[in-house]
Amino acid sequence: MKAAQRSVRFIVLALVVSLCIGLPTLAAAAPSLDLSKGIGGDVPFASGLPSCQIGKTAYKTLASALKATPKKTPTTIKLLGNITSVTPCAIENKRITFDLNGYNLVFKCVDGNALTLTNSDVDYVGKGTLQAISVNKTGLSMTGGSCKLTYAESEGGHDGEHTYCAIYCCYGAKVTLNGSAKMPDGVAGVCVEADYQSSVIVNGTITASGNTTYGLWALGGSTVVVNGDVVTSCGGVDAYNVSNAHGPDNQPYNGPTKVMVNGNIAVDNYGVYATGGSTSVHVTGRVTSKTEAGVSVGFGAQVTVDGAIAASHHYIEIVATNRKTGADDPAPKTAADFRSPTTKAGYKTYSDGQSTVWVGNAPAQNADQTGASAAGSVSDAGSSGADAAGSSESSSSAAQAAGQASESQKSPATSSRSSRVNTKILAGIIAGVLFVTAAVIITITVRRSKKQPIP
Repeated sequence: MKAAQRSVRFIVLALVVSLCIGLPTLAAAAPSLDLSKGIGGDVPFASGLPSCQIGKTAYKTLASALKATPKKTPTTIKLLGNITSVTPCAIENKRITFDLNGYNLVFKCVDGNALTLTNSDVDYVGKGTLQAISVNKTGLSMTGGSCKLTYAESEGGHDGEHTYCAIYCCYGAKVTLNGSAKMPDGVAGVCVEADYQSSVIVNGTITASGNTTYGLWALGGSTVVVNGDVVTSCGGVDAYNVSNAHGPDNQPYNGPTKVMVNGNIAVDNYGVYATGGSTSVHVTGRVTSKTEAGVSVGFGAQVTVDGAIAASHHYIEIVATNRKTGADDPAPKTAADFRSPTTKAGYKTYSDGQSTVWVGNAPAQNADQTGASAAGSVSDAGSSGADAAGSSESSSSAAQAAGQASESQKSPATSSRSSRVNTKILAGIIAGVLFVTAAVIITITVRRSKKQPIP
């Protein structure tokens, strides 16, 4: 009997210890459930927990929270886990701030635009990422309004009327991308396009690889600033005006089109193409083109390149209308064809009296001589997608920082966090097994002790 009592006491002690370890472990592991991919957007979390909340009201899906958001009223939606929306999301006439709360909000669509905004303002606060990714159409598509996000991606394409982009904005839209825009293996697409007095700030790199994919288009009085490199397998930067362009409100959308690249341009095709009066492009780094002109300019446009131009084809082309044929006639310029005296101190001047290219006094190079450097730029930019690339004081450092942060944006949960969660869950399972085992042993021991004769 005494032996049985000692066994019971020992088992009870083991049970108490197991509970002390297991219950807090299970409690700590519960909030860190894998709320990962394809859930919380239109489909509730598998755990049944809410995915987000507005004020004190919780919602099972982001779609239900967006539906409950009033129009034109500033509203904050707080994430309660990593959310991925896998169907096209369209928001119209709303003012939304996403409190990321340490989580990731990913609009990732296989068929359609990932995120479409019409006269809406979308912002985010807190740690985490806000991403727009489309496989076959546009990542972020905007008409008017404003948006701030951390990553945009599309594989591009063209349906005969629309060119698909990682970011497309028009009619006065304002975009701030605190990271990079990417078009991997794209076909006939443009990574970033700003139309009709829109403005875009990219605090990272623009990367477009694949067949006939372009880096950046700016037109109709738009302004684009890239605080990083532009790396493409086709054209780099296109900037031009569209005369007499009118928007849905019948207001004119034209005027000075400006592009600023605080970094390098490394492309397989042409580096910069700028045309039209009041169009200007400024590149603080170098321009490298493998097969076409480094810079092509025409009809009153102005381009400034602080670094060297490296081109295997024409160094610079200045385009004008041929008076005899009426066709556009590009006049090639070599590095030695600069004018003297210069019209900008510290730069060489290339001009036809109407259009002008200013190139910094760095020595001109052939694209073959800078092939290794350009290849390095392509490699670095191919893994871009940073939360922020920082200032333009060092463009190569900005691109490197963007590349280092890419995978953390595209992978919602970090490996260390996942490891901690798995350890907690394993410990909880062990504790549960110990609990059940202890309960069984106690039951068997008590029953046996009752069957023993009293001495």
